[in-house]
Amino acid sequence: MPRRKPITKLGVFGKYDLNPEQAVENYFESKFNNKFYTNVPGWDVARNGFELKGIHTDREYMDITREQNRMRERSQRQAAANWKRLQQTTNLLNQMRTEFVELNDFLKDCEMKENNALDTVKREKEKHEQYGVKIAQLEGDIETLDNFVVQYEATIAAFEPFEVKSRSEHP
Repeated sequence: MPRRKPITKLGVFGKYDLNPEQAVENYFESKFNNKFYTNVPGWDVARNGFELKGIHTDREYMDITREQNRMRERSQRQAAANWKRLQQTTNLLNQMRTEFVELNDFLKDCEMKENNALDTVKREKEKHEQYGVKIAQLEGDIETLDNFVVQYEATIAAFEPFEVKSRSEHP
């Protein structure tokens, strides 16, 4: 049996506690609205006024805050990754610099050795030429000596009879 006097205080469900006879009807309507997503706003829902603008502003602020936090976290991760990459690049640069110095020293040593070898080859060629000239002189001198020896032996052979005779006379 319906009540004659409506309940004036609001309960947990708001307007559904005002009249029990309307509560069942409102309950089924609410289930229908929830089922098909067609909830009709009540009198206390903000519409096109300052309250709605405030709600939208709060929602935008929350979205912006979430996006800022997400961007901040991403930028911190990116900064850490960039710092790590920078450290790796610095280490690689130092390693390449030391390798360059070692290679440069090696190339300078090779160039110095090549210059020394070329100088040595040049000196050896000059010595070879000098020795060739000296050998030619010595061959000429040996030929002259051979001619002298031949002439000397011929002279000895020519004067041997005189020597034998002079020995026999002077015992």
